[in-house]
Amino acid sequence: MTDDPNRHVREYLDYYLDMKHPPKFAVMLKGPWGIGKSTLIREYLEKKHLSPSDVSDARSHSGPAYIYVSLFGIQSVEQVHRAIQHKVYPLLGSKAAKVATEIAKAAAKKLAVLPELSLEDLLGIPNVQVFVFDDLERCEMSSKALLGCINYFIEHLDRKVILVAHDEIYSDAAYLEQREKIVGQTLQMQPVLDSALPRFISSIEFDAARSFLERQSAELATVFRQSGTENLRVLQRSIWAYVRFFRCLAERHLKNERAMISALRLIMAWSLELRSGKLQLDDLRERRSWIELATDRHFNKGKSEGTFAQRAKYYSEVELGADDLSTDVLLEILGSGLFDSKKIQECLDRSSWFVTPEDEPAWRTVWYGFERDESVFHAAVQKMECEFAAREIVAPGIILHVFGLRLWLSSIGQLAIGEEEVAKECQLYLDDLYKAGRLEPSPFTHSLEDMNDGYDGLGFHAQGPRFSDLAKRLEELRYLARSDSYSKIGEELVGLMRSDSNLFFRRLCFTNSGESTYARVPVLSKIKPADFVSSILSLKPSAQKQVMEVFRFRYEAGQLDNQLAEEKAWVAEVRQLLEGESARLSPITRARIAKFIEWYMP
Repeated sequence: MTDDPNRHVREYLDYYLDMKHPPKFAVMLKGPWGIGKSTLIREYLEKKHLSPSDVSDARSHSGPAYIYVSLFGIQSVEQVHRAIQHKVYPLLGSKAAKVATEIAKAAAKKLAVLPELSLEDLLGIPNVQVFVFDDLERCEMSSKALLGCINYFIEHLDRKVILVAHDEIYSDAAYLEQREKIVGQTLQMQPVLDSALPRFISSIEFDAARSFLERQSAELATVFRQSGTENLRVLQRSIWAYVRFFRCLAERHLKNERAMISALRLIMAWSLELRSGKLQLDDLRERRSWIELATDRHFNKGKSEGTFAQRAKYYSEVELGADDLSTDVLLEILGSGLFDSKKIQECLDRSSWFVTPEDEPAWRTVWYGFERDESVFHAAVQKMECEFAAREIVAPGIILHVFGLRLWLSSIGQLAIGEEEVAKECQLYLDDLYKAGRLEPSPFTHSLEDMNDGYDGLGFHAQGPRFSDLAKRLEELRYLARSDSYSKIGEELVGLMRSDSNLFFRRLCFTNSGESTYARVPVLSKIKPADFVSSILSLKPSAQKQVMEVFRFRYEAGQLDNQLAEEKAWVAEVRQLLEGESARLSPITRARIAKFIEWYMP
């Protein structure tokens, strides 16, 4: 049996509560948040005395019952007594209820006047001798009012009072002086993992997860101790996060116990770090820089080397940069509370625990070169080089991975050519894809910023100037590929204008529909102004109005001088043509078009 680090607490409470005469002082139990102070005191009192739920039968017991009150949010003495009254309400008659009110009023007046009352009148429970006040640091009363209230219980009612507080409570001199008169003994509590962990695990309702964690309780304890976190509440919530993760898995994953243990270590370590505030979500986002080696070149973004590197050293059993789960999945689990079963399973399937060389893309095997057999690694390098030569890789994120890997392979001597030559070959690769029309255009809704550090859950192997230049060139060519598509998109928009003017409007202007694909894309400049004008004039009046409204909403907030500047000359020409064409139309149509131009066009 392990030594009880809180034996001194129990022994002193035995001494205090066994006193035959009123001690006239309170006992304070202190300790950091979340280490189990409330649980310890409740379990102690329930073993030694009565459970609060047994208060209604207090008269039939010989031991003293207790009343447990949280001071969280309490703002006045009246609220303290009201909380006590609520605890014993089932026993209180109307006379006792009135008494509680009198107590509150008298206490609020600095206890100057109290009615002549017996203890039975006072509380309605003659043997309630112990009061526990928890959450002192969350009480909103002044320190003077709070201690005055506590003093009333020990001095005037001869009760025994146990106070439960965080290490850091009031620090003003008045509080410290008054506390010394009221608190006769302060007990410092230590976290007790050995008793808390089994309780946390046994409370898990999902049988498979509970059984697994019972087998791996030593792993949990090791990670918790290595984290240096003493907050048992943080531990419990981290366990809950893992249980939610566990519920997302398929049978094939659960059968791989080693993989589940590795995922347990990773999730628990990151959860403990984040919940305790020792690391932040930004540290998790940037962990890709640490997956290979935590070298100085990975700290070029102004981030202190100490934060992540020092925390990582605490764990002998956990690699915080491990690939068991991608950074994106960890961010969703621990940052957003999102547990996407499909995404989690796919992520695990790509990890080294489940993937086979036959199923794994060559570039990914090369990325994991330090973990793969050398023969498998060499075969993957050869295959990746063949794919590179044949220009088979077209996905932008994978292109960058291959470029980064080739630069890295050159730097370690795996490729026979130098890094400068590798960079030239990669540049030519991009040019060839663009000329062949095989380069994926940049998206209309977001930028390449999403791939600045990595793709598909893995960081890029190279981060130096050569790689940055290649990434920039890729972005430029993808934008050109997108621009090349504007003419075709323009033709489609003219057809859409004729068939569905409402959808035409939604495509070109921001709305709540989420269909504003081209709202900030200068595609209209690729439409022939004459075709655009003739299409407008062929529409019914209601459709004409909706199409003309595009000019107003599309160019608001000065967009014609910013992102849509390429359309400025086009708009001017369209306006001129409309004015000229409308002069040959009927009076009513001419007047309508003139008003639309006046109301909507810049």
